[in-house]
Amino acid sequence: MSILQEYEEIRKTLTDREFKNINKFLERHPQYLLSDVYYEHKVFQEFEKWQNQYERTHLSYFIDGLSGSMFIRLSVEDLMNELIANPELKKYVLDYANSLEENPLSDKCKVIRAIENENVDSLYNSDTEVHESFAYCFLKGAKSMRKDLYEQSKQYKDNTKAR
Repeated sequence: MSILQEYEEIRKTLTDREFKNINKFLERHPQYLLSDVYYEHKVFQEFEKWQNQYERTHLSYFIDGLSGSMFIRLSVEDLMNELIANPELKKYVLDYANSLEENPLSDKCKVIRAIENENVDSLYNSDTEVHESFAYCFLKGAKSMRKDLYEQSKQYKDNTKAR
């Protein structure tokens, strides 16, 4: 198999987000190749640590924006696009949305349906309370995911010290 064929085979096994993150990692670490990340355990661990930090930083941008930072303006469409691009975050947001008690003003079912169907239009056709409920679910899901990523990063550090 040629290098290009191998590259294409590896590419097929990755999600778009994983592939994009690996490319960003490789840009910052030109000494590595895609095959190094894919096949060499040590390089993959280095990538995982880098990706963990990158994802936490990325989530912080959204958390800050939803927490009232005057420098970050986020639309419902920005949030939905992030959920579409980040299936892991989508799971966290859906978990939080499903845990909410039904409230006639927030219409929990509309929020969940919009997230599951990745349909921002259904949110635009809803009341402001539904927008706010969606944003709140996004915020809580993002915070929960960031917390879990932080816990993983502590494990990376502990594993490194143990060696």
